[in-house]
Amino acid sequence: MIGQECREVHRRAPRLRTTLVVLIGAVIAAACGGGVGAGSSNVAAGAIVASAQYAAIKGPWLAWDKSTCRFKTAATHPSSYTAEVRKLSTPQTYVFTPYTTTAPAAALIDASVATYAGKAGAKVIQISNDYPSTSQPLVAASEAVNIKPSAVISAAINKGVYAQIQPQYERACIPFASMFNIPTPHPVPGFQSSFQVEGKTMADAAIKIINQRKWPADQIWILSCGEPLVAPGPGTLLDVGTTFRDTVSAAFNIPASRMSPFLGCNDNGQGALDARTASLNWLTAHPEAKYVVGSFWVDAIALGMSQALAQKGFGDRALVAGGDASDPVLKVMADGDPIFQIDADKNFIKWGIFSVSLAEDIAAGKPVPSYMDPGTVAVTPDNVKQVIADRAAFLTAQNG
Repeated sequence: MIGQECREVHRRAPRLRTTLVVLIGAVIAAACGGGVGAGSSNVAAGAIVASAQYAAIKGPWLAWDKSTCRFKTAATHPSSYTAEVRKLSTPQTYVFTPYTTTAPAAALIDASVATYAGKAGAKVIQISNDYPSTSQPLVAASEAVNIKPSAVISAAINKGVYAQIQPQYERACIPFASMFNIPTPHPVPGFQSSFQVEGKTMADAAIKIINQRKWPADQIWILSCGEPLVAPGPGTLLDVGTTFRDTVSAAFNIPASRMSPFLGCNDNGQGALDARTASLNWLTAHPEAKYVVGSFWVDAIALGMSQALAQKGFGDRALVAGGDASDPVLKVMADGDPIFQIDADKNFIKWGIFSVSLAEDIAAGKPVPSYMDPGTVAVTPDNVKQVIADRAAFLTAQNG
């Protein structure tokens, strides 16, 4: 995911703890107990102003239960679910707590939320979680509770932080959804690009390029980085890496003896530098590795791996796949880098549709799936320039 990218940015950037208010439409009246929407207002929604299809959804379906201030399994629900942002007939206030406001991926998500909240006529108050801070997510939740919104879209990504965040929302009887589908003590709806699908998407693209380059299968090695803080095992972002390895190794019959362990590529909190050092050490210890394919789910780490391979003179005998499709790395690819050839676009410019539509449905008391997958698309030299152009057009329209 994005864990290391934002840590890398936060290492260099000042913490942003001010509350950014995106005000669109009329201010919600202080009704329903001092303005606590808490899913209690079945606000009639108007025309659809934006929509997007999920790649997949999973049950159980959940509905907000204001009598317990928790989500419960819905007794009845539709057979399918589409993200539909509707023009609100009665203005609502939502809180969005992004994982950060400075990383490239976050900028796309934050702009998308602002854009589609505007189309809905909603008031969105944004409070950053300032990842990797472990204390700011608690502050953000506390500030959100004081605002008394109709719903919260929470993007806190620190492992285990919801054990402290969720009780705050439950005491205030405010429903929230988990962007990035981080586990919570009690069930809440969540959305995140599937880790397994992301890993396979990256691997399929790598296999295609390896075949085009005609690498000898019996000389291919796999280089992998890990980050135990946010991806300690199955069910976490580590699934991106393990799926990538499993898919590539199966395609070329690569034995475990030609695979690195998941190297500690952020052990000192230095992101790309740590990744470059760890990769250089492994490459130095394995001079017999003539063709190398590597991956990581965050661009900053993947770029460090790519730099190490370049330093060792691999050129087109190496291939690295990243997982954020961040603009700086896409530019590296577009400029013809022979090593960084694959990235995973999680469709961040549409995450505002997924966020605002989910907030609307939760606040209206509608049943929603417990998990929704926005999908992942591989970015390669074949389509990278078009992806960059599409993003630039989106940001220009949003700022204009």
